[in-house]
Amino acid sequence: MEKGLAAFADTIDRLAAAGPRPQVLIIGDGPARAWFQDRLPTATFAGFLTGEALATALASGDIFLNPSTTETFGNVNLEAMASGLAMVCADAPNTRALLRDGLDAILCAPSDPGSYADALRGLGQDQDRLRQMGAKALARSAAYRWTEILDQVVDIYAEAWDARAMAPSRSETATPEPRVWTGRPAGLVDAQAAAMTAR
Repeated sequence: MEKGLAAFADTIDRLAAAGPRPQVLIIGDGPARAWFQDRLPTATFAGFLTGEALATALASGDIFLNPSTTETFGNVNLEAMASGLAMVCADAPNTRALLRDGLDAILCAPSDPGSYADALRGLGQDQDRLRQMGAKALARSAAYRWTEILDQVVDIYAEAWDARAMAPSRSETATPEPRVWTGRPAGLVDAQAAAMTAR
């Protein structure tokens, strides 16, 4: 339920009330599946999918709706982006890290079915925007390949290492640097300073 299932179901109800009823494909499984199926009896429930079956199911869609605000990185969003889908998602920190509102996604007020329904309806009525948004989401997904991500991590470590190598050693300083108590062990303060230097 923490994935925004109630907001999802309410959004579909609003779309159906305005007509025509959208074709809804639910991918995934979990303890709320029975509730979700009762709530959306006309939706197709594919269950848990992986690999080629997941890629095929995602790529068969037009728009990806994700009202969840509890993701950490948001792999489901990235998978939908890589499938070239137009994205309608909750405006949450994890989503903003991947998507740009108005460019490759429409970010909506969390828990606001009216906002999601308006976004979905607008995309459904503007096929050019739908295609453009999906193409931009696909292009943006390319920045999240493992090689690029790991290269960025290596660069951050290299910067931190260089900054530490250039800093005078403790034995070279005449007086010890004052320490500010942060409520954490001193080693954590040093690690934070190195991380801040790396930025």
